[in-house]
Amino acid sequence: MDCPYEIHQQVSHRYGVIDTIGLRCMINAKTPMIILDARAYSYDDGYRIPGARNLYHKTTAEEAATVIPGKDSLVIVYCTNIDCPASQWLAERLIQLGYTNIVKYPQGIEAWMDEGNPVDIVEKNGPH
Repeated sequence: MDCPYEIHQQVSHRYGVIDTIGLRCMINAKTPMIILDARAYSYDDGYRIPGARNLYHKTTAEEAATVIPGKDSLVIVYCTNIDCPASQWLAERLIQLGYTNIVKYPQGIEAWMDEGNPVDIVEKNGPH
C-alpha cells in the first residue's frame, strides 16, 4: 500500500508537524523514530501510541538522553489532543537541549484512538 506522508515545518516554531495518517504510515513503514508522550501524572491515562515512551517537558538533559539515542534522532511528540500544550512544551524543551529533528503530532492520543489505531496500555507515570 502506498502511504505517503508529509512533515510540515511549523512556521512559528523550530519543529515539524505531522497528522494522524502520516504518523500511522511512518509507524507501519517502521521508520526509525522515537515517539514521546508528553502527558504528566494526572493527564496520563496509560494509553500510548505503540512504542511510545513518556517524557515530561521538565526533563533534564540526562533523562532525555536515556530515551533519545542522538541529537539528530527523529522524535515525534504528542499529548492528549490539539488543545493540550504539553507536546509543544516538550518539543521546545528538546530543542533547547540541542535536539534537531523534532516533530509534533498535535491531534494527540484522542485522535489516534478515535481513528481506531492500536494503542499500548502501560502503567501510568507518577508525579514529577
